[in-house]
Amino acid sequence: MNLSAENIEQIRDLVRSGYQLKARDAKDLLGHNDHLIELLEARGRLMLGVEIERDELRAEIAGLQTGYKAYEQVNAELKAEVEKLRQFIQGFAEFDKEIAYAYAALGQGEQL
Repeated sequence: MNLSAENIEQIRDLVRSGYQLKARDAKDLLGHNDHLIELLEARGRLMLGVEIERDELRAEIAGLQTGYKAYEQVNAELKAEVEKLRQFIQGFAEFDKEIAYAYAALGQGEQL
């Protein structure tokens, strides 16, 4: 039995009009009904699998976002620490120049 949309509508019209389906037609419809139930169950299993995978991916994305935020925070802290160290080294370099000038002023130059 062909179950195109047209044929399904024709069958519905026949049933509404009180037409008694033949045994063969009823068996065909039951067979198609069973097949449709199997397809719906398979679709449900696939959807469940897709939903599980979606939830796993959402959890993975959330973990990656958390990790990236932590990376950004550590990176910012390291940049700030590097800047402080640069300023500290620059301060020492200026202090070293001042000491060199002081020794030069005392006439000792690079003797130490």
